[in-house]
Amino acid sequence: MTKTNRIFNYIILTGMLVLLVFGVAQPVAAFETNNNGRIAEGEVIDDDLFISAEKVAMNGTVNGVLFASGNRVNINGTVNGDVFAGGATVTIGENAKITGNLFVGAQTVEVNGEVAGSVFTGGMSLTLMEKAVVGRNLYFGGFNFETKPGSVINRDVAAGGYQLILGGEVARDVNADSAAFKLDGTIGRDARIQVEKPGSADGMPYAGPWSPQSNNIEMINPGLDIGESASIGGDLVYTSPVDQSNALESTPQGSTVFQTPVPSEEETRKPTTNVKFQSGIFRTFKNMAANFISLMALGALALWLIPLTVKGISESLASKPMASLGYGFLINLVGWIAPFFAFAVIIVLAIILGLVSFGGLGGFVFSVGSASLLMAFTIFLALASWGSKIILIYLTGRFVLEKMFKQVDANRFLFLLIGVAVYVLFRAVPLFGWLMDVFITFFGLGAMWLYFRDRKGNQAATEVTPVA
Repeated sequence: MTKTNRIFNYIILTGMLVLLVFGVAQPVAAFETNNNGRIAEGEVIDDDLFISAEKVAMNGTVNGVLFASGNRVNINGTVNGDVFAGGATVTIGENAKITGNLFVGAQTVEVNGEVAGSVFTGGMSLTLMEKAVVGRNLYFGGFNFETKPGSVINRDVAAGGYQLILGGEVARDVNADSAAFKLDGTIGRDARIQVEKPGSADGMPYAGPWSPQSNNIEMINPGLDIGESASIGGDLVYTSPVDQSNALESTPQGSTVFQTPVPSEEETRKPTTNVKFQSGIFRTFKNMAANFISLMALGALALWLIPLTVKGISESLASKPMASLGYGFLINLVGWIAPFFAFAVIIVLAIILGLVSFGGLGGFVFSVGSASLLMAFTIFLALASWGSKIILIYLTGRFVLEKMFKQVDANRFLFLLIGVAVYVLFRAVPLFGWLMDVFITFFGLGAMWLYFRDRKGNQAATEVTPVA
């Protein structure tokens, strides 16, 4: 994997993480909205707050989750909850105090206040200024990550980018993947670093649509640079194409380990036939055990919470198997394609509303729309991946006990146990197990559709008042 690909993977991972938590953390009750972009000092918002404008200045107090979007976002007040911020420039000021986590997607991010939780950032550049304090961990994916002397990260750092410059304090471990790594600060425990060989910064690739020059970022040359004032309390393990021990002006308290990049798969895959066989058997039983435990736990939860629904859907499948298969195929197809069109509509709508309201509603619509879409897609994946299996498993166990062993009054949890055992055994068969899984998904999704469609139709029929 090339350096550029690794950097992009970090950015994509960070973005997915921000979107995932954004979707889970959606408020379920009322919330406050602010389209003028200003919360004055002394002003208190006792709820979740959506604030959006060209320039956002939050200097008051938010007792809830803060969602801030704009070209320039400046948070210099108190947030008793998590903060989700997006824009060209996001600044966490010297007086800022965030009791939860900080999630930021921006071109340039500067933190000079206190974040009690963890920091998740994806963008061009992240700088922790002299008074910045991060209570837990920091995750970064982008081009430039720098910590100034005086800044403190109380736990670990996981970062990937072109250059990482650490001048502050990291209380525990640093895991980094970069072209250039420079340390003049303190790492309390171990440092595990993947770095390029020494060279020139000219012509090096960078991640993102913005150039370093447009952000006033001074590029440093690739390679490892452990300064004279640097301190590593544990081990230094670095992976590089060449030995860079001459770049260590100070030595860690533990050991120093130099590693070359991992060889290609062809070079590493040279076990004996017996080892391959044993490894394959172990992996198969491991997967079977994992499937059994997961399906038993989820199935038992479903039978406990919604037993009539599970039974009703399984009966719909038993009475209309071909219709379930057809509807399931269509639902699965729509479930994978529709989100792309829906996301395009959200973007267009956000742009239109942003132009009409000068940015006020655009960010809000995009945030709420994309989070709702992500939540809906997550539910679809859960039903397709697990819900459909539980329906077929329940029906299989019921068929085995009632039709084959004539156990009419068997416990529904026994249906589940027998069905899971049968499923796990057949799923382990190469190719057949995969094909079986595909059809189970179609059957299960279609049966769900038929059950809820018929149930809605029956409810509508009972609500019709007969004419006297």
